[in-house]
Amino acid sequence: KKISKKEEKILKLKEELKKAFEELDFVKAVEIREKIIDLES
Repeated sequence: KKISKKEEKILKLKEELKKAFEELDFVKAVEIREKIIDLES
């Protein structure tokens, strides 16, 4: 199944989110989560 541009963006953001958590960069993590939520809605 081909993934849409939107899904692709969400996957990329989820990778960034994981990295932000690993670096304990919670401010960035919250910003990324909000972007993901916007895209998913």
